[in-house]
Amino acid sequence: MSKESETLKTELVNVVLKNVDVSKLTSVLDDKSPVTADYVVKEGKKIIEAFPNGIQLENIIDAVIIIMGTANKINNLSSERKKDFICDILIYVVDNTDAGALESLDPIIKKLIPNVIDTILHIEDGRLKVNSNNNCLSKLPCFH
Repeated sequence: MSKESETLKTELVNVVLKNVDVSKLTSVLDDKSPVTADYVVKEGKKIIEAFPNGIQLENIIDAVIIIMGTANKINNLSSERKKDFICDILIYVVDNTDAGALESLDPIIKKLIPNVIDTILHIEDGRLKVNSNNNCLSKLPCFH
């Protein structure tokens, strides 16, 4: 790939990353939320850098743990909103990465993310924790 076409590709990616439908970000719906759409984009870009091919079954746990670390540092954000924040970032990553032939599955993946997060995480003492009870992770195909 020529330097010029790579520069153009980078510029196009940057334009796409700036487009976020704020009305669909559940972690920022509350006016009192310390999370902003810009913050979701900023954290989403970090996850895209870590997982340039997008979120898949093989790496979703790793991505959730990284985002959970960030979410647990946000003051005045309820545990439920932290789960929403994690979902918002994962959905942002799905929207802003190219999964190649699997791109047509993006709408399905985006609908599954909240349920997967509910399976992976639970709230304990007001903090998000990885759910190690009841073998919840064994319900995910990547852990069989």
